[in-house]
Amino acid sequence: MKSFTELKAFRKQAYNLLCKGKDSLFDLMDAALTSRRLSSFAELSLSPLYRRQWSSLYKVLERSRPAHQALMELYCEHLPSNEQVVLAGDHSAWPRLWSKSLTERTYEHHPQASPGGKPITVGQGYSSLVCIPELSGSWVLPLLHERITSFETPLEKAAQQLEQVCQHLKHRPLSVWDSEYGCARFLSLTAHIACDKVMRLRPNRVLYAPPPALSRGWSASQTWGEVQAQATVHLVSPRPTAGDTRSPTGSAQITLLVPDAFSSGSPSARAIDIAGTTR
Repeated sequence: MKSFTELKAFRKQAYNLLCKGKDSLFDLMDAALTSRRLSSFAELSLSPLYRRQWSSLYKVLERSRPAHQALMELYCEHLPSNEQVVLAGDHSAWPRLWSKSLTERTYEHHPQASPGGKPITVGQGYSSLVCIPELSGSWVLPLLHERITSFETPLEKAAQQLEQVCQHLKHRPLSVWDSEYGCARFLSLTAHIACDKVMRLRPNRVLYAPPPALSRGWSASQTWGEVQAQATVHLVSPRPTAGDTRSPTGSAQITLLVPDAFSSGSPSARAIDIAGTTR
C-alpha cells in the first residue's frame, strides 16, 4: 500500500468481513497491533484504542465468526504482484494439560518439556501459513491460522492451506518449511500445487538416488555365462507329522534357468536340491 487512502480502503474491506461484533473486534485488533508488551489478555482493555469494557474482550471472541477465507483472499490481493511472494508454514501446539473437558485434545510435539521430561504435550495443534514481506525483520502477515482436527494430520492441513493461498496469487510463490515437512508424504500432497518449496531435512533422513552407470561395462552374462539349459523342480508337500493339523494344498512347479557354469552332461544329470513346501 503506497498511500493512506489505500490503507483506509483496505481497513474498510476487512471491517465488513468480520461479521458479528465487528466494532469490538476491530478495536481489539488495533489494540493488539499497537501494544508492545502484554502480560495478560485482559491488559488489551487498557489500550486507548479499545473503547469498551474489559468484559467485551471475551464476549467478542466467543460470538464473532470472521470470514477467514474471504479475509485470506483480501490479503492476497494486496500482496506484491511484481515479485515472488515468500510464504512460510509451521505447526504449533497449544498445551492444555489440565483441560480434560476440552474437545478434541490430541498429543502434540512441544519443544518445552512437559511433566515427565519428554517433548510431548496434550492440547490442540494449529497450522499457520504466513507471508514474509521483508527479508530483514521479524513480523509476518498471517494468511491462514487454523486448528488441526483429530481427523487430519499436520501435513494434510498444511497442503490444504498452501493450495488455497496459491490459487489467489498472481505469480508462483516460494514456500519455506521446517523439518517436519521435509518428507516424501508432504511432497506427494503438494506435487500438483504451483509453488516452489525449500524445506529443512532431519539429520537422520536417508535420501536415495538412481545408481550410477557401470564404469567397466559389467554385465551378468560376463560373470555367469549364457543360459544353455533349463531344469524343472517339483515342490511336493511332505507327509504330515504327528500333531500337524495343517493340510497340504498340493504341489508347485518352478522352472529354473541354469547357467552354463552349473551344466554338465544331459539335463537329467543336473540336480539342484531345493527344500520347499506349499500350504
